[in-house]
Amino acid sequence: MAQEKRSSGLIRNGAMDTDSLSVGSMLLRMLLLAIIDGFVVWFILALIPRGNLVLAIAVAVITVIVNVVVLHPKAGPLRWMIIGLVLMAMFAVYPILYTVYVSTTNYGFGHLLTKEQAVQQFEGTMYLPEGRGQYTWTAYISPDGEFALWLRDAEGQGYLAFPDQPITSPALGEQ
Repeated sequence: MAQEKRSSGLIRNGAMDTDSLSVGSMLLRMLLLAIIDGFVVWFILALIPRGNLVLAIAVAVITVIVNVVVLHPKAGPLRWMIIGLVLMAMFAVYPILYTVYVSTTNYGFGHLLTKEQAVQQFEGTMYLPEGRGQYTWTAYISPDGEFALWLRDAEGQGYLAFPDQPITSPALGEQ
């Protein structure tokens, strides 16, 4: 008569024996998963108001997959690979998918502001008040490391500007 050989320990027929896991081990696993899930929920709630909906969805999907792998009894071998798979998804797969998303929409640097906001910012930084002239300039630096600007207006008049000092109009031969 052939006797059936029984294996002892945590591995039985290539799968993890969840019956022999201690209560402490299961509680520790659940506690760590709850901490990770809490951080992920906070992270997703921080991403959504900033307009990063695609990243928030990607993080949520990856978190659900991690929860399934950690909680499902037959997913024991995947538990050893889940960290590498998550990192691969976040640093390789997500950037590829995000690039495809950006290339098929008008979401880009030139479309972040409305037309009114863009005009207002442009006028705030590039507006030349009436009665003021335009200048050509040349920057200089002394051997001591001090900076100066030589400004020339449309009539050819020259002006000298030093940091934190008023602009002067030196006469010829003046130092």
